[in-house]
Amino acid sequence: MESEFPSELSVLFKNLETKANPWGQNASDRTNWIDEVDFDVPVYGQDVDSFDGFEYLFWVGCAGAYDDKAKKTTKAVAELLATAGVKFLVLGTGETCNGDSARRSGNEFLFQQLAQQAVETLDGLFEGVETVDRKIVVTCPHCFNTLGREYRQLGANYTVLHHTQLLNRLVRTRSWSRSSRSTATAADRRSPTTTRVTWADTTRFTKHRVS
Repeated sequence: MESEFPSELSVLFKNLETKANPWGQNASDRTNWIDEVDFDVPVYGQDVDSFDGFEYLFWVGCAGAYDDKAKKTTKAVAELLATAGVKFLVLGTGETCNGDSARRSGNEFLFQQLAQQAVETLDGLFEGVETVDRKIVVTCPHCFNTLGREYRQLGANYTVLHHTQLLNRLVRTRSWSRSSRSTATAADRRSPTTTRVTWADTTRFTKHRVS
């Protein structure tokens, strides 16, 4: 029986099939955000050819690479990781959509295609790496759930952390080095901040985290 989907989803599926992202953007644009930061972000297959010497793969995600608002988070998290001395790399143009939007839209066949492609890429990166050291950090709760849980259905096994989890761990366990660009003094860092901040309760991430 041929599957029927709402016409509104046809563009999404076509973009996922032909460009491996929901918006039909070019793969070469996945690394544009790197040009907007003033620190090194190693790209697998371009700057390095193995995971040796690295602690984490930063899985940027489609929104994190293409959406202007999400790119701000991508750049901020990358800078925090670099400032903390975390050895991380990205897949760059080798990263593709994890397939979550296809599965949530009911196109399981397309999800399986995209997921298998992503797993092959990840397994290639982590070839020879112990399972416990196959660490991935993400900013997107959809990527967190898909890579960390649903890919297990395909036999893949990675340690996937949301960036809030990793940053919390770094603050608690690692001496947080300040970059030379920072003008904050030791006294400033010890003093409570009076700056107003807004904490976004990431409901979807929390749901995936506790379920």
